[in-house]
Amino acid sequence: MKPSDFVYIEATTGNGKNNGEWTIKGIYEFVKITKARIWLKEGDLIIKIYKSRITKIEVKPNNLPMD
Repeated sequence: MKPSDFVYIEATTGNGKNNGEWTIKGIYEFVKITKARIWLKEGDLIIKIYKSRITKIEVKPNNLPMD
């Protein structure tokens, strides 16, 4: 993956205790990968997800329409 690639991701976030747990699914713009997290972007919003919480990820070709 490289910056400005689009990725489809499915992941669970939150700790399941005080702030609950929820599922994220969708196509986001890839920003970067750090040691523990993947950074994604949607508009001006930056989403940081722990790599261990990702259940599915696939790169979408930039020239195809998003479904």
